[in-house]
Amino acid sequence: MPNFAALFEQHCEDAARRFLQSVVVIDDQAELYENERGHGVGSGANLTESRARALRRRPVTGLSKEQTSQEIRPRSVRSNNASGKSDRAENEVRKSHLLRAWVLTKSLADKEILCAVYRPDDHQFDGAEVVGGGEKSVVLRSIGMAKLADIVVLDWELFDPTTGNRGSVIARDIVKGILEKDEEIRGRQRLIVIYTATPDLKAVYEDIVSDIGSGSFVGGALTKNSKKLLLYNRTTRIAFLNKDAENIESNLHTTVSESSLADRLIKEFVELNRGLLSTIVLHSIASVREATHQLVSTFGAHLDPALVGHRSLLPDPQDSEEFVVDLISGELRSTLSLNKIGEKYAGVDAHKEWIAGKLGDKEVFKLGKYVSVTKAEALELVTKGSSAFDSVQKAAALRWTDAVAAEGKKFEHKYFPGNISKKRMREFIENADPKEVRRQISKPELALFGFKQVAGLFAENQGEGAEIDREFSRLTALKRECHGARSLPEGWLPKLTLGSIIREMKTDASFCDDFLLCIQPRCDSVRIMGETPFPFLTMTKKRPLAATKQLLVVNARTNSASSPANIELWINPIPSRQEMLTFCPDRSFGDHIEAIIDQSTRVFKTTDGRQYEWIADMKDFLAQKICDQLSGRQSSIGLDEYEWLRRKTST
Repeated sequence: MPNFAALFEQHCEDAARRFLQSVVVIDDQAELYENERGHGVGSGANLTESRARALRRRPVTGLSKEQTSQEIRPRSVRSNNASGKSDRAENEVRKSHLLRAWVLTKSLADKEILCAVYRPDDHQFDGAEVVGGGEKSVVLRSIGMAKLADIVVLDWELFDPTTGNRGSVIARDIVKGILEKDEEIRGRQRLIVIYTATPDLKAVYEDIVSDIGSGSFVGGALTKNSKKLLLYNRTTRIAFLNKDAENIESNLHTTVSESSLADRLIKEFVELNRGLLSTIVLHSIASVREATHQLVSTFGAHLDPALVGHRSLLPDPQDSEEFVVDLISGELRSTLSLNKIGEKYAGVDAHKEWIAGKLGDKEVFKLGKYVSVTKAEALELVTKGSSAFDSVQKAAALRWTDAVAAEGKKFEHKYFPGNISKKRMREFIENADPKEVRRQISKPELALFGFKQVAGLFAENQGEGAEIDREFSRLTALKRECHGARSLPEGWLPKLTLGSIIREMKTDASFCDDFLLCIQPRCDSVRIMGETPFPFLTMTKKRPLAATKQLLVVNARTNSASSPANIELWINPIPSRQEMLTFCPDRSFGDHIEAIIDQSTRVFKTTDGRQYEWIADMKDFLAQKICDQLSGRQSSIGLDEYEWLRRKTST
């Protein structure tokens, strides 16, 4: 049998290598050439008097008036004035903190990864301040570059012109600033590597822990691993490494040379994105990146007359806007299909590799005390699907029987007196549906492996599995949502149309328990010139008894003071569950109903003054399915027929 665990490791690494495109290194001791003095370039941190004079003679084109007025002097002079250090001591410090950037950029280039080295010389500290933030310009530049980088490598001690010394203040501000910006967009995959010659790496780690504290993040609270010097959650990973310098005591795990740093960065990125779905996304984005310039050339400016002509010939020209979105998204989907993303990275082999990687040295997935599935059974499930589920369910029930009997417990039937032997119990399970067995056995209750336990079993935690099911169901059913991990563009406002989910806000800022699903056809949601009624279906937390129903999970607050949480809602698509609300465009020339921002909440206002919070937009196919169910119910025919014949037909 193939070593699926090793294959999954390679699967994750291949995705990381294909996706990784950019690394930003921020280090004021970075040297771009092996003999930088011979090339006549360098930072203010490394200037000798002769080099400073040479720089003074350089043209100042492109520099601001303030920058050209600053005298360029060797760092050693300023250091002597500020701290009294000797040139020799300063040079020793500089040598120990040196980053051989030419080695790092070469090794990353060999792996087809771009590396941008930002060396914040002291003359780049232009004193610019941001109102309310007080962050120096170098910090802001670093945060700005981090938005575009797959990985950020940051030196710990950077020169601070306010003190004339090197210290950790700026690096700490950069880390905090990056995390804050990530939270503003509801999180993103973020890898930060602190790469320093500071000997006490544990103290560096503890400083970052102190800065971050126990703050709440979209990816969850940061797990603190003081042994491996790691901070991580679902979306963020901060690693702490030492440069391979003379003043550093070598450590196999934390000491990394510039020539080995590229491989270590890839390894850390793999750890951040270790997962089946993560690798599928990485390969998908990489395939789109690879096709980007080809797509741009395909839809070149030479086709503009056709697009303009298309809009000019439409009865409703604004329909061309959605046409363009469909056109481009179709091409992106075609790119994924041509790259065989599903076949290569979501096929049966990928699932087998994930199972083996998840289990590691174990042979069984366990959920609680009694529910278990072996590796062989798990592999059979992802190979055969539901056709193998019944046999795996029975095997799990038989293991439950053996475990309970080994504890000396007795089996009792609801309808037959006396105890049942272990042998009889096993025969009962083998010849009956385990769900029926559970209904008939009174003691002890059968710990059943059902569809509700599948995610919990693979997560080996039922509570976590249930929450994963809810989160994944939101991703599959909703295309946009107010809360949750997916971010919305700044200033974006939802439009009321088929699939919009809203909830009434009471005058005391509390919320109604019921939610509303808009079922207005899309063609009737635009070109509105006045007051227009919109039909809605009521969604409740209570499960209806009707045969036709739809479960939906949304992320919303239960009250104005609470944090958003997953809420299960039921939709019963019958005419009696409908409600009508009337809206009018706010703009005099408006042709649709658009929400407004009211205290950071996106709100729709009815003509009678009621306010409804926008919660999410349902995916088109699901919204249409519910409307079809509703129309089918409305068109059903009431028929009196011979009762014997009706019952005979139904049975």
